[in-house]
Amino acid sequence: MATSIERLRDRWEQISPREQRLILALGITFLLVVLVLLGRGITGGLAELEAKIQKTRTTLRVLEDYRQNAGASTGEAQEVKLPDEPVKLQSYLESIASEVGITIPAFNPQSGATRDGVVTAATRFQLRGISLEQLTSFLEKVESKLPYVVVESVDIKRDFRDSAKLEADLLVTTYANAKKEAAGEGDKDKAKAKDKPARAAEEEG
Repeated sequence: MATSIERLRDRWEQISPREQRLILALGITFLLVVLVLLGRGITGGLAELEAKIQKTRTTLRVLEDYRQNAGASTGEAQEVKLPDEPVKLQSYLESIASEVGITIPAFNPQSGATRDGVVTAATRFQLRGISLEQLTSFLEKVESKLPYVVVESVDIKRDFRDSAKLEADLLVTTYANAKKEAAGEGDKDKAKAKDKPARAAEEEG
């Protein structure tokens, strides 16, 4: 090591002052270029980080706005003409997903209910590897195309495989008119039983 340093020093002393100045100038220029490149790299990294943070803020803001709007819409009843049969949610949701360029891997149908002359049908499903724009468009289309189809809940988080994408767990419900129960055979039999005594009395009279 010492020998190498001595050789370099000897060569440095052997060159002319003009050449020494040129070498120093080249060295300084090289250091400046390296510093500039490092600065740009740091600036680019900070800009990318800021973009990710901004996108996260936008996601949270969209989700919060959606929850507030959903709460407001469910708080006041709106006049909506319900169909006589519940919408086939799987076909309906797959069609909208295709429009926005996403796929729904599987559906988990939920138990329906009937109350106050209205029957419901619901399903849960997950969306993975989607962008914020795709999710926003999907939610808007689901509720705007048919007013009796509602996104009851949505849970959004980052896709662990790609931080630029999202994962969403959704519950979608549709409403329809409950079928009116026709008079059963038992009711008809009861009516006939009531008529029999009256008929018998008439015949005896």
